[in-house]
Amino acid sequence: MPSKTSLPAALLIIAFGSPGAFADINLLPDPVSSTASTSFSGDVGGWGPQHLYDANPTVADIGTDITGAFGTTEHAANGGSEANGGQAHVVIFDYGASVTFNGFAYAQRNGNGTAGVDKFDSISVWATDTDPGAATFGTPGSLGPADASVVLVGAPNAPSDGLRIFDHYDLGVELTGRYVVFQMFDDGVDSFNPGGNELQLAFDTAPPDPNLIVGSALDFGTVESDVTTIQGSIPINNGGVDNTLEISAVTPGGPDAGSFTVISFPLMLAPGANGEIVVEFSTAGGLGTYSANVTITSNDPVLENEVVSIAATVVPAIPDDLEFLPDPVASSASSSFSGNIPDWGPENLYDAEPTIADLNTDISTAFGIATGDEHASAGGSIGEGAPHVVVFDYGGPVTFSGFAYAQRNGNGTAGVDKFESFNIWATNTDPGPATTSTPDSLGAAQASVDLVGSPNAPSN
Repeated sequence: MPSKTSLPAALLIIAFGSPGAFADINLLPDPVSSTASTSFSGDVGGWGPQHLYDANPTVADIGTDITGAFGTTEHAANGGSEANGGQAHVVIFDYGASVTFNGFAYAQRNGNGTAGVDKFDSISVWATDTDPGAATFGTPGSLGPADASVVLVGAPNAPSDGLRIFDHYDLGVELTGRYVVFQMFDDGVDSFNPGGNELQLAFDTAPPDPNLIVGSALDFGTVESDVTTIQGSIPINNGGVDNTLEISAVTPGGPDAGSFTVISFPLMLAPGANGEIVVEFSTAGGLGTYSANVTITSNDPVLENEVVSIAATVVPAIPDDLEFLPDPVASSASSSFSGNIPDWGPENLYDAEPTIADLNTDISTAFGIATGDEHASAGGSIGEGAPHVVVFDYGGPVTFSGFAYAQRNGNGTAGVDKFESFNIWATNTDPGPATTSTPDSLGAAQASVDLVGSPNAPSN
């Protein structure tokens, strides 16, 4: 077995990406500082963790034997004097700001040609924005469970081929943090002096494999209330090249998850294959806007739990024989509804001539509303809770059973400049010009409705 002063010889680089996609890897700058446990850097003068990132290897070195490529002067450190195997050697890099990665490349020490000697068998990794302090020998318990771990090539008792192949390892998860902690384990009693050469984070632009690609979010749009359920689909694709995409679950979530049911999804998609997730929406909750999501759980190494938005809006059903009545011949409005902007009056409530086809559609620009021409009127200066009153005179009796109404959008703020409910009277007795007190003389309302989205109508 080598003496305690034998030279360690390993080379380590963190990589963001999947195995083999080396052409897409971009090496990140070196850390701004580093520390190592005493078992990793203590007994040879001038050897410290800074030597893990001072040789400037390139992507071309990945997958090759780097024996002698950077010289023994680039060894990071002697393994220290800990003779008992199973102990963790720890290195901490501080990058000064958060970095993102999902794998690493590592060249195992050749152990002077002896299997398992002075070699690690596994590496655990943490990424954090909280300073863990200086590296110490053993397990960094304050960090909790490792964010990711890998078993090194040849473990246990790594091979004695005398080579230092710069192997690539996929962590299977994307990690981000300013501080990166490496905990290096040997499984036995055979490592006095494990060490390393170069350790540099990298970013890989290559897509994962398998690669879950979601075509779009699912919006059912407007659904009439007489439709009990409706189904829609979320298109998905496996953009990977070699590996099958395996989907283990698709789970509804979000505020209105109970109104959505996942009907089916493909359990597996071959590389390049397409599929769909079928979702059913129920209108049982009544009129209004519904917002939820589904979480797709798969073996995509980056998007293990992909969240996709789903939405629907339930609107009143339109009877097949519905007809609009002619416009009134005259109208009036309370001062709180028509008084404070010139040329805005109740006649603007019925001068655009919409048709049945406009029901349940967004008419934001259809009738010139964007320029203000079709606004009925300003709300006036009467405080919250005061009624706004409009009186239509049809010149003769009319019969009706409902109405169509487009709510103001409130400049995108929920509840702002919007009504919550309407009370309605029909009479052959002239009530006179509309005032805020007009309903007082008419008795109880003959009909009332709550508007879509009330209370605090939506800000969509």
